[in-house]
Amino acid sequence: MSWWQDVSRVYRQLFHRLRWLVVVLALMLYGVSGFYSVDADQRAVVSRFGRIVEQNVMPGMHYRLPWPVESVETLSAVELRSINIDFAKELDSALTGSELTTGKGDLIELALQVQYSIPSPGKFLSVAMDAETILRNTAKAQAVIYVSQRELDSLLTTGRSDFQQWMQQAIQQELDSFGPGITVTNVMLNRLETPAVIKQAYDEVQMAPAAREKLIQDALGERETKLAQARSEVNNTLKQAQAQAQAQVANTEGEVQRLNTLIVSLERQPGLAKKRLYLETLKQILEKARVSFINRDKP
Repeated sequence: MSWWQDVSRVYRQLFHRLRWLVVVLALMLYGVSGFYSVDADQRAVVSRFGRIVEQNVMPGMHYRLPWPVESVETLSAVELRSINIDFAKELDSALTGSELTTGKGDLIELALQVQYSIPSPGKFLSVAMDAETILRNTAKAQAVIYVSQRELDSLLTTGRSDFQQWMQQAIQQELDSFGPGITVTNVMLNRLETPAVIKQAYDEVQMAPAAREKLIQDALGERETKLAQARSEVNNTLKQAQAQAQAQVANTEGEVQRLNTLIVSLERQPGLAKKRLYLETLKQILEKARVSFINRDKP
């Protein structure tokens, strides 16, 4: 008997004795592969041949039938998801237009963010093939409905908060009608404004009352300034006139007193008074006269 025949014989004896042990170990490993764990912030969905049998498996260690009978998919239960919608950048904006139309026909640009969570992972995965697309289209439809029923002024001023609250309730109500397992937690308006060309005209209209009020205030201020200047000039002129009048009166009184003194002197001493009057008059004339001396003896 050759060595090869001896090895073959030993191999057959070992295989005959261990084959059931190998089968048992393989079955045990296959069975153990069904254990799975779900983290504290996750929820799991168990599917059996593609059909969901457990929609909301809580955190912890669990067991499901090994592949390919059952499969497990986990989703974050606490993660806050969001989608951004900008009507100017949507794929269908070429057909529907990048602006929305208000109740009075004004155009407005809108970009918003919808925040949501997934409290029911089973519904989220089973009710719709693409729940996020449904959420996006629902939000766009509700935004168009709301804007078409409102006026531009209210949307741009006091209506923003009401718009956001209405959107959250309307989207949630629409989603609840077929239950995709989504809870809308918040809606925020990232951009709500008129188009650039219209915005300029709208701003000018909005600024017109303020500009008119500014012109009125400037005119009133200039009027008050000029009135103050006029009152100051009147006071100065009046004071100058009063000063000139007082000076004129004082001069007149002085002249009267001088004449009275002269009259008294003429009555008491006529000769001396006349001589004095003559000399004073001559002095006044000579002070203003230009005197030239001519020598007649000189040829």
